[in-house]
Amino acid sequence: MSPVLDITITNLDGPAIRCVLKLYDRWFGTSLRASYGEDPVPHTLASEAAFLGFVRRGMMPEFIGYLNEANALVDQLPPVPRQFLDGTTKGQAKYEAALWRECNEHFRSETQAYMRLASHRGKSVPRMLGHVRLAADGQISSSRADIPPQAASYFEVRGVLLELLDRYNLEDITTSPLAPLADDMAKWQQIIQSAVDLAHEINELGIIIEDCAPRNVFVDRRSQTPYMVDLAQCLFPDELVVQWHTWDLQEEEGWDQDV
Repeated sequence: MSPVLDITITNLDGPAIRCVLKLYDRWFGTSLRASYGEDPVPHTLASEAAFLGFVRRGMMPEFIGYLNEANALVDQLPPVPRQFLDGTTKGQAKYEAALWRECNEHFRSETQAYMRLASHRGKSVPRMLGHVRLAADGQISSSRADIPPQAASYFEVRGVLLELLDRYNLEDITTSPLAPLADDMAKWQQIIQSAVDLAHEINELGIIIEDCAPRNVFVDRRSQTPYMVDLAQCLFPDELVVQWHTWDLQEEEGWDQDV
């Protein structure tokens, strides 16, 4: 869904910092840019030109507003970007626009989750070292000269800097050389149970992880402690309650906000 880089930050006042840069970039991500076929839809100069024209004509605010409203409807599934791929230039532009919104939502979700998990950073989730914003640039940046300043954010890329863990993936516990040996089944059970407990603990803190899976759990090599990663697809109960009140669901018989 998001490209990640192992980077080193030079620090003039101390040792260099090695960390992970995670970018919410609509240009990349085989799962993010999935189509109805087997292969992802690649980003091309033509698709970027279509998106650029869409922005230049001032169509983004209305389209993003439509997507926000559609995602808030209670009686239908929200639209996904690939639904807009109809073989036309306009459809390609809407596809890129929908991906832009999805990437922004992932950035908002991840940073909101880390904010709520402040007491867990460095213990059961990686430390969040900072947020980054990459200004619009690249091969076609010169063609954006007439884009108004208020539309510049449509060409920026948001990202986060995360602690780099010396770890293996929980999904690979049976094969990783960093995991306990196969004859130590009790240790395997302890690690897996700790990961399950962590998922419940995060949920109790008001974070519903929609993509909760073994692949999104790292295990520290030294302590064998699980860390939950990839919090870009989360829901927050307090925000859901606001939506439910917007839908007037609290007026229905049997409504229980705690449930």
